[in-house]
Amino acid sequence: MKKVLPFVALFMCGIFMTGCIGTAPYGGCKTPIVAKFTVPVPEYHKAAPQGASIKHGTSKHTAILSLVSSGTLSVKEAADNAGIKNITDVEYEYTNACLFMYQEITMHVYGY
Repeated sequence: MKKVLPFVALFMCGIFMTGCIGTAPYGGCKTPIVAKFTVPVPEYHKAAPQGASIKHGTSKHTAILSLVSSGTLSVKEAADNAGIKNITDVEYEYTNACLFMYQEITMHVYGY
């Protein structure tokens, strides 16, 4: 047990330090236990014309155990999925659970 304890302590320190080392492009820290936040992407904010029918599209990227990932995190794909030609707003949503075992990033695109 005494031989294993230093490795367990080092592993736990590494896990808990990653929350402050890696931050999302927008928003808060990626904390190791649970994190969930949605923030606007300021580069994509502009007013829609009055009377425009606003559409909402998404693109999603998922990672499991930081070893396997799938999906496309693209503003263009999210806009194409909803048939958006003119983008008015973009939001970035980050979700993390169980010591980074599951991470999900969703790009929300609004426009007409």
